[in-house]
Parts: sequence; structure tokens; C-alpha cells
Amino acid sequence: MRKNRVERSGQSGVALLMVITLITILTLVLVEFSGTARTHLQSGINLRDEMRASTMAETALTLTRSCLDPAAWDSLKSFQENMDLEQLCRIMLNLFIKARVDLPIGGLSFEMNGIEGIGLFKGDVDIQMKTEESYIGLAGLHCPGRGTTGSNCANRRTTARKLRAMLCDPVLEDVFEKPQADGKEYTRDDIIGNLVDWIDADNNRIVYNPIQGQFSEGAGEGEDSYYRDILSGNGYRSKDAPFDSIEELRLIRGINDRIYDHLKSKISVHSAGKVDVNFATADVLATLLRAESPWFQAMENQGNACGQDSETLERGEAALNFYVKLITDARNLRKAPSPLTKPFRGKNGINDFITVVKDPLAQILNSGQRMVGNLMQLTAQDILARYNLTEAQYLELQGEFARYADNLKDSVTTESKLLRIQAQGAVGNITRRIFAVLKRDGKTVRTLYYREE
Repeated sequence: MRKNRVERSGQSGVALLMVITLITILTLVLVEFSGTARTHLQSGINLRDEMRASTMAETALTLTRSCLDPAAWDSLKSFQENMDLEQLCRIMLNLFIKARVDLPIGGLSFEMNGIEGIGLFKGDVDIQMKTEESYIGLAGLHCPGRGTTGSNCANRRTTARKLRAMLCDPVLEDVFEKPQADGKEYTRDDIIGNLVDWIDADNNRIVYNPIQGQFSEGAGEGEDSYYRDILSGNGYRSKDAPFDSIEELRLIRGINDRIYDHLKSKISVHSAGKVDVNFATADVLATLLRAESPWFQAMENQGNACGQDSETLERGEAALNFYVKLITDARNLRKAPSPLTKPFRGKNGINDFITVVKDPLAQILNSGQRMVGNLMQLTAQDILARYNLTEAQYLELQGEFARYADNLKDSVTTESKLLRIQAQGAVGNITRRIFAVLKRDGKTVRTLYYREE
């Protein structure tokens, strides 16, 4: 009897073990199944949100193209030409998509009750627009001819002078004092020559002489030999065609991360001509003034260090940046009464800008007086006190940087046909961005560059 009882107990233990094992296996299967189901569900949600985000970014870009289209403005085309298109298109975009008006005045925003826009309000849409001509244009390095004469067209020499002014910024001084990752040392003039070699149509090396402001054909290796030799023989050739994107600068011999980071916010690979002073940053305006200053040119031509006396150069740089701040403040005050319009516009726009460069203090004083009206009488000393400047210090700055203001007339404009666009759509955790460069070409808005990520 005891034997049977033991056998039944053993059988029960085996059965219990089998049940526990089966439950464990089923639990593992259910957990795996549940995890897989959640993964597939989340993948579906992500795919849905990705499509929505991409659609939102595409919609923002499409609406921006419509905002830029001259035909859409018809008889109001002249009005469009005088507007800050970044602000204008942003207002129209939010009105159409989100049924909301965001004004560039103290962050004021108004909801349009009872209007739902086009239904994209459940996500987030953003558009950033910059005038491409507000940067230094690398396309200006292109010359139509070949040989010594063809290498020295006016726009190439002017662009090279601006590039050297950027590369002579004291913040880059240590970069040119030691070898780069490839074991070679490069001068600023080497890099300018390498940029030209990348886009010109031959294999001849180009050498830049900043003192003469001239390019010439160099002797020795061809321009492609270096690119073929890097990466253990698995290199590449120079492009022999215009740049397509700013990121392409990373391929240029001598441009390391430091130099690329310094240049990328100041240059355009699509713009070839004049800089739009309505939207140019302080850094770009400083580059324009520096490129026209004989004092800076004399300093920059004292060897690869862009000036043997670096402390003197740094003081000059600080003075230049201070004077440019006065210019940008005067520009902002000109725009203050009507934030949707450009500060310099119409046939007198360039002359108005040159007037500001010659005496920004007078422009700040006049604009400030208009804003306060009869409430108080402003004086030059009142304005200078806000900048911690004496009248003598201001006159010294003005004497150095205003003397060559008229030389800027050939380098600046108040109109722009090229727009740099970043359209972004966000749904949930998914964000999609579209980068594009659009050109207003007569009655057509053309796409010069497009990338989605």
C-alpha cells in the first residue's frame, strides 16, 4: 500500500513539474508574443507618424513656395519685394495650417476661433527661411575662362579677399600653426587655392597671392593627385564642378573640422554675387568691412599668421566687431516701426545702408528720437553712454571703418532671389526635416537643392 502511495506521489510530482514547465514555456511564449506585438504596433505607429511628419514638412515647403511665387501676389508684387519674407511666410503658414496668427511683435499670437486650418494642427510644423545672399557666396570663385587671364576674373578676386578675411580671424590662428590630421600644414592661401581647384574644370594647381590679389597656375603635382593618394589609395578626384552643399567643404584639402565650423555659418555655395545687407549677420558684415580695410589687409599680408603682432590684430578685430554692433543696432531700429518690412529697400536701399555704415550713431539717434517723440530729447551722449563709449572713442572707430564705406557698394544688395529653407514636421517622437534652396526666377520658383532627413 505504501509502495502504491509513493508511486502516486512520485507521479503527482512529475505531473506538477510538467505543469510548471508548461506554464513557464507558455509564459515565455506569451511574453515574446506580447513583446513582438508591441514592437509591431509601435513600428506601425512610428511609420504612421513618420508619414505624417514628412507630409507636414512637405506641406510647409509647398506653402512656402506659394508664398514666394510672384504670380500669387499679382498686383501686390512690389509689396512682396519690400517685405521680410521669412516673417511674412511664417505668418501665412501658421494661419493656413494652424489657424493662428503669430505676430513678430512681443510674441503676440491670436487663435482664429472656428477655423481648423488644413488639419495639421495635431502635430508641430516649423519653417525657417534665410536669404541665401546674406552669406558670402562661394559660387563667386567660378571664372568662365581658363589660364592666367581666365583665373583672375573680378568676382573670383573679390570672393578670395572675403574668404581670406574670414580665415584670418584670430580664433583660427592656432589651426594654421601645426600640421593637420594628414600630417601636412596648410596656409590660408593654400585653402583658397584648393577651393578653386575643386570647382575649376582642369587638373592644374592654382596658387593665390593675396598681396597682388591674383591667381596663377602652380608647378608640380596636379590637383587630383592628393585626393587619389588619401585613404590608402581609395581616394577620390576633385569635383571640377560647382558646390552642391556646404557639407561638401569637408572634402576639400586643408579644411578640417575647426575651419569648417568657422565657415559654415558665414558662406553659401549657391550665392555668387552681392550680400543682402538686410539679413546679413554681424559676422558677415564684419567680413565685408574687413575685406575693404587697408589696415586689415596690411596686417593679413604679413605672413601666414595674418599679422606678426597678433595682439594688435585682436584689438583691431574687437574694434571692428564693436562698430558692426552699432551698424546692426541701427539696422534693427530702422525696422522697428514696421517689423515685416526690410530695413533697406527700394532704389535708395544701398545708399541708405552706406549712410548707416558711415555714421551708425546718427542713425541710432534719429531712430530713437522718432520712437520717443516729444517725450524727451535724446543726445549723442545719451546713446554713447549705453555703449560705454566716449565721443572720442566713437570718432576713432568711425574714422577707421567708415572711410571705406563707399567701397562696399559693389559688394552689397538689398534684394535677394535665393532662399534657404528648413521645413520641419513633428508628430509624437518622429521629426522630419527638409532642407532646400529655392530661387525666384522671374515668374517661377525653382529648386536648386533638396534634402530630407
